[in-house]
Amino acid sequence: MEKINSLQESLIPAYQDKWKAIALSTKKIDPLLATKAVREVYKLMGKQEPKIRFFNSPRAIKLEIATSNPKQLAKELGAPLLIVPLSLELLAELPQKNDEQLWQELQEKWRLPEESRDISLQPTAALIQDLATQISPQEWQNLEILQEELREELFNHFWEERQQEFKKEIQKIPTGDFFIQAGDFLWQQVGEPIWHQFGEPVVETISNQPMLKNWEEEFKENFLPWLKIIDSIGFGYSILRSNIDISLISQIDYCVSVLNWKCDEKKWKALESLVTNCGWVYFFEKTCVICHRPTKLLFDEENRLHGEGEAAIEFLDNYQIFAYQNVILPEKYGRFHPHQWQPYWLLSETNAELRRVLIQGIGYGRICQELGAIELDSWREYTLLKINSDVDVEPIYLLKMICPSTGHIHVLRVPPTMKTAREAISWTNWGVDPEEFSVAT
Repeated sequence: MEKINSLQESLIPAYQDKWKAIALSTKKIDPLLATKAVREVYKLMGKQEPKIRFFNSPRAIKLEIATSNPKQLAKELGAPLLIVPLSLELLAELPQKNDEQLWQELQEKWRLPEESRDISLQPTAALIQDLATQISPQEWQNLEILQEELREELFNHFWEERQQEFKKEIQKIPTGDFFIQAGDFLWQQVGEPIWHQFGEPVVETISNQPMLKNWEEEFKENFLPWLKIIDSIGFGYSILRSNIDISLISQIDYCVSVLNWKCDEKKWKALESLVTNCGWVYFFEKTCVICHRPTKLLFDEENRLHGEGEAAIEFLDNYQIFAYQNVILPEKYGRFHPHQWQPYWLLSETNAELRRVLIQGIGYGRICQELGAIELDSWREYTLLKINSDVDVEPIYLLKMICPSTGHIHVLRVPPTMKTAREAISWTNWGVDPEEFSVAT
């Protein structure tokens, strides 16, 4: 068995970074290249060429759902394509065609850093959170109707794909023609074992047919789980894996380009083109929906979505998402720089996570000064302060420290169990009494 040599190993970070950059690209999509990429994927799936619709942002997709007749929209889209992503197909194929042991070695060496995985998922997570908090009762109702209609599209699609083979098998058994004629009713009852809906002895004969038993197991194992996924994440059910599984795609690229491994070249080229030339992609039987990439993505030094006085995510239609250290902010806070945040906002903010962010951004010093902190105790240049509980979920206790040489004030939050300034100083110094150390100046 060949091993991954030092030169090959040194190239791993470059391929990880390459695909992370593609996942976070703000480059405008070329509709011609995107259309070509989607058509090739549908062709490889054995599907007819779909209608392709471009949207400027996820909010534009939500607006389409809110203003369209959901039943008509479901018919225009067709059944969601419950396909195995090309990335997973190729990953399953690579070790089989090549070296299983070398593949295991690669998995050990790959070790994609946790923060690298998180950063590529953050925009998607932020969009889902933001859109969910801005949806009206009417939009929820339309979305629920659309989901039900798409479920029906899925059932019909699943039945139509297998109808001919069913007919051939059922005609071989007594009274099979009756069941073919009753096919529509039979399909309506398919949520349960289909033979439980009819009486004996005819049903017993059919239920013993291996083809029907296998089909029921396939339905329960492979189809029903997809319906649960659709119900749990709403309109986002369609496969976005081409943009999410960046770690998987980067491994395929590395194996093909560096290790010279063999895989289905057409599938790999199609997957590479899809991810490179498209934004978020939703696959349906009749229509493929492509959402343009963001025009702006901002992160802080710790790779968290973060904008100070500006949107962290922005799209072509000016749809914006504000974030502070990966916490989604309402526009009323996000459009101001943290230096402009007002302590009195804390008095009316009910969300604990937003209060935490506001406190962090404003700083305890300004909060003490503008909200009137109460002095509880002092020791030398240290003062223990308390701010009323209506600012946070519990009373805020602060240790204020004045630098003797510069006069600068530093404020640190301490547990509400602190009774004296000296006790609070000890807590900040891991239990060491202040008499046992020299105060830094």
